[in-house]
Amino acid sequence: MPVIPINSDYSNINQFIDSLFDTDVRTLNSIRRAIQGGGLTMAFSDQNEKIKAVWLAAWRAFNNLPYDEKNFSHCPESDQYLIRFLSRFIYDNNLSMFVPELKYLGVDNQSGCPIYQLRGYQQYAFKEGDQVRIQTTESFFDLLLPGAHFVFIQAAEDLPPGVTVESYYQMFKSNADLAPYRRHDPGNSHYTSVLNICGYYAPDIKGNSAPNPCPLLVAYLVGPTVSEITCDPSVYSTFMQLEGWESPYSRHNTDYDTYKKTLWNISTFGACAYSEKRGTTVFLAPGQWQPRTNPDTIMPPYAGAETAQPWLNKNLVRLAAASE
Repeated sequence: MPVIPINSDYSNINQFIDSLFDTDVRTLNSIRRAIQGGGLTMAFSDQNEKIKAVWLAAWRAFNNLPYDEKNFSHCPESDQYLIRFLSRFIYDNNLSMFVPELKYLGVDNQSGCPIYQLRGYQQYAFKEGDQVRIQTTESFFDLLLPGAHFVFIQAAEDLPPGVTVESYYQMFKSNADLAPYRRHDPGNSHYTSVLNICGYYAPDIKGNSAPNPCPLLVAYLVGPTVSEITCDPSVYSTFMQLEGWESPYSRHNTDYDTYKKTLWNISTFGACAYSEKRGTTVFLAPGQWQPRTNPDTIMPPYAGAETAQPWLNKNLVRLAAASE
């Protein structure tokens, strides 16, 4: 069945979301075709630009920037709270986005997963002085939509001297405005070989069908970059990712089975190559931070990934030589 497009009045978001989980939409073959074509992201429908326009209007509105009122009117309530919280955190902490520069090299014969060369990182500032760079926000949504894995660099040992960043994880799980929409994640596979039980989702969706009315952000996951009993937010950095569906439901589990065959992250709306488990995380950090690739960890070391961990698959990424 084809994906049901979003109505002009956005009254059928639940039907659109449910149609994205038809068995012929989010297929392993469609992801492999994108990989073989050399792309780093793919979409499950042609609706992503409409979604991005709605989120961008909300981002602008909550930061006193000119915005499209019609698009803003279509932004679901929980999406509005999440985008306001996220945008203000990024601006308040003066963060930039650091995106891995990747080149497709081929397929690993043993796992069948794609191999990439990591050539460095491109920095995109969200704000320079008093000047907002809204193009960075657009690029950020282009990565969030297909499920890129983001890490906030916030642990003191990972930051330049004299620079501090608040704990996104701690603020997310304690924010009063998000409380009606937040739920504890019963377990995920990030930064562990067993089960990370420290994460939180927004919004609070249960079961395997979209509610009505329905948000667009249906599986936004936040957690610390380590799995440990105390979930101490003062020690580690924070990851965030738009997943396909919330755990522990079958939609989530089906996506995870597909993910393991490619190590491409899978979101509600698409898939992408930006996964911490192959060393291709996107970072959100102060502009003074300087990401340096590391032969041991592939990525710049950060709290939770200071050394190579069992969950990191170093066979699927190559570091570019200094002369390249």
